[in-house]
Amino acid sequence: ARGTFAEPAYSALAQVEFAAEHADVHLLPPDYFTDFEIDTVHMKAPEYQWCGQLWGEVIADWMIRGQDAALMMTGASWAGSTMRLTFNHPVAFDPHNIVLGANACGAGHANTNGATRTISRARLDPAADDVVILDMSSAIPTDAVEVARMAYGNQTSPAAQTMGWGGAPSGGGQRSTIRRADWGERFGVIDGRPLMIFAAIQQIPATKE
Repeated sequence: ARGTFAEPAYSALAQVEFAAEHADVHLLPPDYFTDFEIDTVHMKAPEYQWCGQLWGEVIADWMIRGQDAALMMTGASWAGSTMRLTFNHPVAFDPHNIVLGANACGAGHANTNGATRTISRARLDPAADDVVILDMSSAIPTDAVEVARMAYGNQTSPAAQTMGWGGAPSGGGQRSTIRRADWGERFGVIDGRPLMIFAAIQQIPATKE
């Protein structure tokens, strides 16, 4: 399933599509906090333990508290040189758990009808706690056909080796540093590691405002 480039892109995107259609399925990629045992497939024992604790929290939210733990975009729109991403939960930028370069916190977009504008920055909307605003280097063309992406990979290349969250922070796809703001500071009962929900890999159409 990991493919030629040791990237989980195709299988991961298929799983995300399945999860989006089934409310009782949640995907929690472990790549953000984990360390691997020699290869890029098998995690160390504490990492499996951490994943188990996070999974337990998600199940508790779903079955006991009646909440949907997954963080996903529910809509996207654009006008001029900005794009607005709306999520199903309040969002925050993770300040310390994931080290990334200038990739707009894992958010991306593409104009399928021409050139894609470079994202200058991602910022939280002060008027809506579930909205992330993407500022572009210049105005999006008025005839653009835009899609919004989250943790999807290189915004200008659909090649398998650049999609998904695999690889080191310096390559192999973008991780999302956008996480649920209302999840709370939950920590593992055994090792005290943070248990947080980050935005899932996703691509949706973006409408013109």
